[in-house]
Amino acid sequence: MKLKFFKTFLFLLLCCLSTKNSFASDSKLISYSEDLGNWNKIITGSKGWNGIDSLAIDNNGNVYAAGIGENLISKNSKYDLIIKKYNQSGIEDIKNWNKVIDIDLKSDRISSIGIDKKNNVYIIGYSTDIETKQVHLIIKKFQQNGKGIYQNWNKKINLNSQGDIVPQSNSIVFDSENNVYVIGFINQNWDNTNKDGNCDWLIKKFNENGIEVKKWNKIIDNKNGYDWPLSIAIDSKDNIFISGIGDDVVINKNRKHKSNLDYDLWIKKFDKNGNEDLTNWNKKIDGNGNWDWAYSLTIDNNDNVFMGGFGCNLLSEYSSYDWWIKKFTNDGTEFKNWNKILGDNDGQDCIYSTAVDSNGNLIVAGFGITKDREYIRIRFFSSTGNYEQEIIGEINGNYKDFYISSIVTDKYDNLYFAGFIKNEEYKSGRGYLKKLVKGN
Repeated sequence: MKLKFFKTFLFLLLCCLSTKNSFASDSKLISYSEDLGNWNKIITGSKGWNGIDSLAIDNNGNVYAAGIGENLISKNSKYDLIIKKYNQSGIEDIKNWNKVIDIDLKSDRISSIGIDKKNNVYIIGYSTDIETKQVHLIIKKFQQNGKGIYQNWNKKINLNSQGDIVPQSNSIVFDSENNVYVIGFINQNWDNTNKDGNCDWLIKKFNENGIEVKKWNKIIDNKNGYDWPLSIAIDSKDNIFISGIGDDVVINKNRKHKSNLDYDLWIKKFDKNGNEDLTNWNKKIDGNGNWDWAYSLTIDNNDNVFMGGFGCNLLSEYSSYDWWIKKFTNDGTEFKNWNKILGDNDGQDCIYSTAVDSNGNLIVAGFGITKDREYIRIRFFSSTGNYEQEIIGEINGNYKDFYISSIVTDKYDNLYFAGFIKNEEYKSGRGYLKKLVKGN
């Protein structure tokens, strides 16, 4: 990325300062303060599990939070979907947007919430029948005032699958013509005798009226096992990028950890007509011969692509999951100084959400679990990749038993983050939503 003279001068000046502790000097470049007065939101609607899975901000700066609550409709409704809306001052729109939704008395899970160019609100998620365990992909659309749009948009797609759902970072995007792209998974080999069949990437496209574009009914299958799409992003030219996992898309005969499953990073690119770039963007990346997840994609103003995820034992043989961050140009060239691996050597460190600010800097959110502690972590990386800074972590934040699922930035580069807080007995949780105000 080309830097203006002032940024270049400032960066060179910082490089001349103490190299013993780069955080000490670089921390002056950014500062955040938590808005405890207006944005310390705790969301609990039942005695069971409650949590926020996804955040979105509309063109007017309103913040939408979507998640789940346990038995909110009735004592037998299991997990129900919740959607809330707050204005910029943190005031909740209880009249129009305190929504609780149950899909046919089933166990429901939000995957993502998204907002199109006209400020219509979409949710995408999964509904699992409590008795049969059959999974369906759910898509719903609402006007900005909270009224549901039911014609063609109350979608329920059978995925021919059973079992638990892998949560996804971002599952829905919108192009310049307000077409809607969604990702999910499907078991195309389902039958009653093989209920543990393989899962494959599912990609669909709809126009704003809910009519499906048939050319975009794509199923991606590596033929080896479980393939999951985890995140979708779109650039300024309406190219679609999708990241996730593929089982043994990289054949590593020398891997140290032998198992039936070897998930590898998998990133693909399609143009707006559905044509795949197999030359530059069918990226298959193996970390250390075990489970690697390309969990979150985000794109900056120059159409560079960031991937945030995690890999198994990248730091050492016993480091478990470690943060893994990469950056690519739009044509698929990887930035050499952006193969970043972070974490503790004795615990799990996972990235679940990424965002970029107006200057192309990357903000990454996840958590760490070690033998002695659990903590969320939010970290700032400059657009050049040459410096980084902890925003929230085990040292500068009291977030014991917090889990983080989603981060978003507004037009002022303020940061919102959400997830759930588990109680000490691990039997229930409360949702939370917080705001960090960026300083000058």
